[in-house]
Amino acid sequence: MRGIILAAGVGNRLRPHTDHLPKALVPIGDDLTPLHLTLSNFRSVGIDSCTIVAGYRADVIFDVRESLVDRYGVTIDVVINDKALEWNNAYSLLVALRTLGGGDALLVNGDTVHPASFQSALLAAPPGLVTLAVDGRPGLADEEMKVLVSAGQVRRISKLLDPAASDGEYVGLSTLPGIEHGELMRCLEAIVDKNPQLYYEDGYQEYIDRGNVVGFVSTQGAPWTEIDDAADLVRARGIVCQY
Repeated sequence: MRGIILAAGVGNRLRPHTDHLPKALVPIGDDLTPLHLTLSNFRSVGIDSCTIVAGYRADVIFDVRESLVDRYGVTIDVVINDKALEWNNAYSLLVALRTLGGGDALLVNGDTVHPASFQSALLAAPPGLVTLAVDGRPGLADEEMKVLVSAGQVRRISKLLDPAASDGEYVGLSTLPGIEHGELMRCLEAIVDKNPQLYYEDGYQEYIDRGNVVGFVSTQGAPWTEIDDAADLVRARGIVCQY
């Protein structure tokens, strides 16, 4: 199993914190960033290699790569999304999958603060199935990446779903078995060709619409957050103290 961390975005809503840093390297604690936390989680669940997709301020990620390898014992390859300033993250995931050669992967959004239990739950799920980590909490809003589930499968995933009718929020972590990478890449290519501003989750919906099964695991109510703006950053700094 190899980790994938998507860390190419600009993070305009988090300025000035992202004036000179990618979101994944904005501090959330003493000598701690979302990237540090994700690598620590990888180590704790037995993942010893990862690919970081970089774009905006990729130079900073290259600068800290060796220190991260030394600190966490996780081998790090950095690949560049050269469209990061123009396109959305569907292309970032496509760039990552093209480099993996069909190996199983655990994908993490680079701006999430989450406990290692999310990764453990995904790794314990049935093998060979694309599987998403889902927070089943109520009270979702328009901004969240919402899901509809039934019979143990994800049926719909989109920010455009009705919050009141949704079954939970996708938290930005998923397992992508190597045997499905070819189909996933075809779906992502179709999405990027249609509109490069779409999310990789739109590629997941395309994958579902083509008759493929996507499973899910529950986050069991553990605290987590995505970091999009200053309020999220404050929340992240409070949450990470609990891990």
